[in-house]
Amino acid sequence: MHPSLRVGLLFAVLAVPALLVFGGDWRDQIRSALEKSTLDQPSTPPFHLRAELSPYRPGIEPAYLTGTIEIWWVSPTQWKREIRSPQFHQLAIMNNGKEWQHNDGDYFPEWLREITNDLFNPIPDLDRVLDESSGAASWQSFSTDGSVRKSVGCALSVPGLLTFGTCTGWGGEFSDFETFGNRIIARTISAGEPHATARVAVLENLDPASVSFTLPPNTPSSPLIHTVILEELSLRKNLQPGPPPQWPPVQDGPLEGLLTTTYVLVDRTGAVRDVGMILSDNPMLNDAANKFITGLRFKPFVVNGEPVQVVSRITMPFKTVRPSGMETFDSARNYFEHGRKITSPAFSGVSPYVLHATVQVYTQSGVLQGQYTDTWKADDQWKREATIGQGYYARSRNGGNYYMLMSGIDPILPPQLQTAARAYRSISAFVLKAIEPIPPTDDFYEADWRIRRDNVDGVSSIRVLSGYEPQNGVCDPEHTYAFWFDSTGRLIRVCERLDIRYSDFTSFNGAQIPQHIRVLVGDKTIISIQVNEMLPLNLDTPNETFDLPSDPRTRSFTAAIEAR
Repeated sequence: MHPSLRVGLLFAVLAVPALLVFGGDWRDQIRSALEKSTLDQPSTPPFHLRAELSPYRPGIEPAYLTGTIEIWWVSPTQWKREIRSPQFHQLAIMNNGKEWQHNDGDYFPEWLREITNDLFNPIPDLDRVLDESSGAASWQSFSTDGSVRKSVGCALSVPGLLTFGTCTGWGGEFSDFETFGNRIIARTISAGEPHATARVAVLENLDPASVSFTLPPNTPSSPLIHTVILEELSLRKNLQPGPPPQWPPVQDGPLEGLLTTTYVLVDRTGAVRDVGMILSDNPMLNDAANKFITGLRFKPFVVNGEPVQVVSRITMPFKTVRPSGMETFDSARNYFEHGRKITSPAFSGVSPYVLHATVQVYTQSGVLQGQYTDTWKADDQWKREATIGQGYYARSRNGGNYYMLMSGIDPILPPQLQTAARAYRSISAFVLKAIEPIPPTDDFYEADWRIRRDNVDGVSSIRVLSGYEPQNGVCDPEHTYAFWFDSTGRLIRVCERLDIRYSDFTSFNGAQIPQHIRVLVGDKTIISIQVNEMLPLNLDTPNETFDLPSDPRTRSFTAAIEAR
């Protein structure tokens, strides 16, 4: 499907399995991997590092994401660092444990601070991260305003070296590793919002006598700029009173919900200077939320008598309305759940059944014949299988075991079907998807979907869409993911890779089953599925019927309807 992903790092977590990544000594293993792949270690020899900054995606990321970061390091109590960018210039010197700074710019931009840290100390509070993650590769980090809470995704990937990590106030992708002394250090780091890349041009041993740590003459000192990461409730203790947010009417998406930021940066005066991506149950309110959050004012945060920058998050509820005269629709989740219940006998009825259908695939060399069978005994005992030519595909469940079996070979398909067949592993697997296409809602993101009234072949319908708006109702299989439901809630059309139509509904087992399913390219039918027989299943059907000659899994093979 099409989840809303954070541009950059945060929602790359979706690609990281939410499983334990280490055994019982995972804390020691993570610490060992970090020690091996980062420079901020007691045994690191003196070094000189120079990195060049550039936009992660030139032309998309802002052009100001350029500059250099240079570090001369002897020990934690003796180092020098110079950062140059169009937004900020800093010369910082630590000598005998006393820090001095000269800053051109009144705050340290968060994207620049994060990528600077990544070169040397990418996880500044490792103990806190380990406690929060509990050894998982991905986890949810919640933030609250005191009444509601919402999460962002965090992740840590350490397969022997730190290759990826992200959460509020830190994060980066690390690649192009090379040996430096007894370390293996990434030479390319991507991080920040907006997303920048640092490429290490120089990493060499440093003779401490070759660099001066005395303060440069004729260069005035600046108040130190330090940044701390705070929980939202601690941030809000310094929030000054102000007017409530004003939410504009919205044409699409939910009218009530929650939103949060990936981060906010509050400067030393208490002004909000940077706002990360806004993760909202309705993205149409993101601009209004950004404007409101940017206008918040805080009492300055003080640590050891000095004002500091603060990185935290802002979480808040919203409630709005549709524009005047506009129809109000149900949620996408409810359209999907009702459509699934009303058109699938597995979700509508309580009686075991078997359903048979014939399949015809139209190719240049003729019509390929196929068969589909759905055998359902209970929620945890079912099998769905399709055969097209010499190709066979099946999914089943028997108790706690899930099975998937694919055998034979796909026939030579017309070009319009090849992409769909590859996406679903075979044309037989695509048939299973075409017969039961409604996505699950266990990991559902309501804000992905836009709802409006539409017309399908003269039938008034509700369209639920994610992706690009199709022109003149034409299904754009590369960019559009859409479902159309008639006035009773029956699914009558799907646009996903191909255009699929459902018709000739008949009652069976408490559901309205489409007896005819057509897969179209333009006005031309390229697959026809005809339901021929729907019968009660013999209650004596042995449980072994639902086993397949493949290795069982304890989780479903797919996020589709078979995950039931």
